[in-house]
Amino acid sequence: MTTRPLAGTLALLLAGALLLAGCDDGVSDSELDAEAPLTIGFQAAPLGGSADGQSLLKSATVTDEEGNTLTIERVEIMLEEIEIELERETETTEREFELEEGPALADLPLEGGARATVAQANVPEGIWDEAESEFEVEPIDADDDGAESIFEDTDFPEDQSVRVQGTWLPAEEGAEETSFTYVSDLESEQEHEIEGGLQVSTDAPTAIDFVVDLDGWFRLEGGTLINPGQVEELGFDEDVEENIEDSIDLEGESD
Repeated sequence: MTTRPLAGTLALLLAGALLLAGCDDGVSDSELDAEAPLTIGFQAAPLGGSADGQSLLKSATVTDEEGNTLTIERVEIMLEEIEIELERETETTEREFELEEGPALADLPLEGGARATVAQANVPEGIWDEAESEFEVEPIDADDDGAESIFEDTDFPEDQSVRVQGTWLPAEEGAEETSFTYVSDLESEQEHEIEGGLQVSTDAPTAIDFVVDLDGWFRLEGGTLINPGQVEELGFDEDVEENIEDSIDLEGESD
């Protein structure tokens, strides 16, 4: 699947240095001034297991003990804003880097272990001792700043933040498979601290990835699947939205 164009980009580099004689932190100012690419992306976790960065989702079909079958064919998440904050402070230097981008539409690849890139920037090379990433899942309108290209290039609905398309086959004998489209106007803001900081180098690509576990999106507490096309009718709106919020983690993060 293709990644949607990014819009409304604002990258601010706030840098300051206090030079003190006789102090060496192992990274020179000239090295820090060199820039390397950093990307932020979303990817789907393998079904039935945690993401390990090696085996991403290759099948979009989930089942339950009752025999219901849910096939997810497309997942889109509207990100109103994506932020990265990096800080580095030593006896000789104090530097900050802040990236703000958005809105962006994450169209999750469901085959082949790919990722949807939602933000990118060139970042001063070096070790950043503190690193935080934040994103906001929120509906946008076509007249919002940076939104025009998204709605021109896609058929994603305004005033919605999540859309899932696929098929549903209930367990009942003789039941027929039906198509569904699930939409939600979910609003969710998440902050994630990158443990151990972040090393940015021209020697290897640097990426911050959020992993989405789709397996539990349309499950009730006991694990039973529900028809995404009947979520509102069955009164499970809040349950599903809570499942979606809980499903997104920074790669390598554990609950």
